[in-house]
Amino acid sequence: MIQHLLIAVSDEGMDAQAVAAHAGELAAGVGASVTLFQAYTESTFDDWLDEMGYDSAPPEEMARRNSAVTDAADVLRELGVDRTVAAAVGDPATEIIDYVAENDVDHVFLGTRRRSRAGKAILGSVSQEVVLSVDVPCTVMSATR
Repeated sequence: MIQHLLIAVSDEGMDAQAVAAHAGELAAGVGASVTLFQAYTESTFDDWLDEMGYDSAPPEEMARRNSAVTDAADVLRELGVDRTVAAAVGDPATEIIDYVAENDVDHVFLGTRRRSRAGKAILGSVSQEVVLSVDVPCTVMSATR
């Protein structure tokens, strides 16, 4: 039974609204809740703090101010889906995997961007690492802006 979905939100070319629409339709159909999860690298989080003029802030506060997260939340709200925002700072794949394991997530939605084969080999892939590491179904969408 699906009760809790996670959308891993990324700022890097992901159309969070498209991913939220698909995840939201599933959630609405089965009465599940959705967590919008933003995983920041240390450097990205520090950049966000500087942009906002903060010395420090909880990652969830920064995620709630993120336009990709708010856009996805708006889509879920329109579908009548219960939603929460969660965030963490660290290696994005590890943070997503840990959150899924610790929070009874039943299904993960990830957006991916198009990259060359060389780019995938050199940079790795958060989506690939998550899909290969979690014990729940994953939907990976090529949802680019």
